[in-house]
Amino acid sequence: MLGGGIVGLSCALALQRDGRAVTIIDRARPGQGASYGHAGGIAVTWVSPQGIPGIVRRLPKWIVDPLGPVAVRWAYLPRLIPWFIRLRRHSSTSEVDRLSAALASLMGESWAAWDRSLTDTGSHDLVRHGGSLSVYPNRAYMESDRVPWDLRQRHGFSWEPLEGSDLRRMEPALADDYGFGIFEPLAKWCEDPSGITDALVRRLLDNGAVIEERNVTSLLTDNDAVTALRTTTGDVEVSSVVIAAGAWSHRFAGQLGHRVPLESERGYHVDLPNPGIMPARILSLAAHKVVATPMRQGLRLSGTAEFSGVDSPPDFRRADALLEIGRRALPGLNTDGFSQWSGDRPILPDSLPVIGRDPLFSNVFHAFGHSHIGFTLGPLTGELIADAVAGREPKVPLDPFRLDRFGRRKRNPAATRPE
Repeated sequence: MLGGGIVGLSCALALQRDGRAVTIIDRARPGQGASYGHAGGIAVTWVSPQGIPGIVRRLPKWIVDPLGPVAVRWAYLPRLIPWFIRLRRHSSTSEVDRLSAALASLMGESWAAWDRSLTDTGSHDLVRHGGSLSVYPNRAYMESDRVPWDLRQRHGFSWEPLEGSDLRRMEPALADDYGFGIFEPLAKWCEDPSGITDALVRRLLDNGAVIEERNVTSLLTDNDAVTALRTTTGDVEVSSVVIAAGAWSHRFAGQLGHRVPLESERGYHVDLPNPGIMPARILSLAAHKVVATPMRQGLRLSGTAEFSGVDSPPDFRRADALLEIGRRALPGLNTDGFSQWSGDRPILPDSLPVIGRDPLFSNVFHAFGHSHIGFTLGPLTGELIADAVAGREPKVPLDPFRLDRFGRRKRNPAATRPE
């Protein structure tokens, strides 16, 4: 298993259920990347791709707004232009309908897979079922953001509009600037994401898994199989490998001859240990794409999408913006003693993850590119990978998530062969 986030750990757990021995290799302690720092939502109603009609026209306004939901490092922009062109191609009405149907096929199975994972790890107490509330300045603002809500309804996920006193009763701490909200009863959240990954690690170790902190640099191949992982501390022989390395996954897929237009979308959070105000449920400040989540350690404000490359240092001014947005939305919020975090989400221009067997290498499987829904889809992705390894019919058709959907493969000059 190459990668120790929620996706990689979930793949390992599902493979153990099939009686397979697993070794998990990550350059850091498992669960310390994006799986730790996200908003905590188990977004079982998320069926909208990132690209929707008109999204590209909104980007310039968002980028120049210091409190806006998107940031771009200008030196990185030339590398991003081809990716944004792909995003636009996937933002037509017909494409959004196709991609939404694919996401809905995953979401329809996601909570059942989560329930099985929570049962295996004894972690049901970490998940809350209070729904989510998305708030807007007014109904007109929400109408400008209507596409994701229509897609939810189309795929059978209900929501309830709230205005005036109904909204205030549901979230009395909310600033008067917010006059319209949408309540989603099916949404759930985890109040301790690291508790989930720690529980997965304990279960995996109890079942005999090996976990190693190593920096993998390349894949060693022989004909149509990967035979070992080359690391900075020696080679590790493998009989098969699952690439679940998050925002770094495309580098390994590239060594196998694939062109994968994966980008790092960096997110930030601030944790407030004594906020003085605590929403009753996960609260989305939809105009800013910021989420406020009740956590065991306090209130977490998370969000932003920064495009700067996976190797660039974080810019914690983005975290400062989260604090400012939080103060405006929740008057009286106490931000004393806050801590900051940043991490990289792997995002593809069509917003669909890559799940399944490699089309060129028979013993390689891919599980990456989940964007904002990696936590939601981690357990299901693990089960789908276990199905693929075993040659079983998957619970969800995997054709929309195949690696070679991006076309234009190159031969694999970068793949290292054994000496």
